[in-house]
Amino acid sequence: MSESKITRAEIDEILKLLESADHVRDFHLKYGDVELRVSRGAESRAERAGETTPRGDAAAPAAPATPEAPKASAQPSPRPGRQPDAAIPQGMVAVKAPMVGTFYRAPSPGAPAFVEVGNKVAEDSVVCIIEVMKLMNTIHAGTAGIVREIRVENSQPVEFGQILIVIEPTP
Repeated sequence: MSESKITRAEIDEILKLLESADHVRDFHLKYGDVELRVSRGAESRAERAGETTPRGDAAAPAAPATPEAPKASAQPSPRPGRQPDAAIPQGMVAVKAPMVGTFYRAPSPGAPAFVEVGNKVAEDSVVCIIEVMKLMNTIHAGTAGIVREIRVENSQPVEFGQILIVIEPTP
């Protein structure tokens, strides 16, 4: 097992990210002897299909859940410098960022991109990576088709729901 430990500053950074990510309801991280569980909303456990009682595997104390911040308005304010997503052409499918992070077109620097405009993709094809807190999350096409647009430059930050790639579905 690795000798590296997660620091309090890293835990605080994870909690800040979770607080700003409205789409994350439940989060579980186990790193070495530290275990972190965060849940939002009273209904979060009930939403899990088939789970009626809490699990008994909490060996380490879990950090308290951060309260959900009240929403100032129904529409989130755009970040400075971010342009709203252009409309998607009729019949096209958008691959959207499922999280906030850094967009990468290739698995490593110098490697060929996962996809280029004009490439055919399958539903389970990896089209990019989004890095969050040094964790690489592979993003799949979600539909079979032909890549028509790549809307984000390599190594640029992306926001939740931002359109990354536009695919023309094929039968």
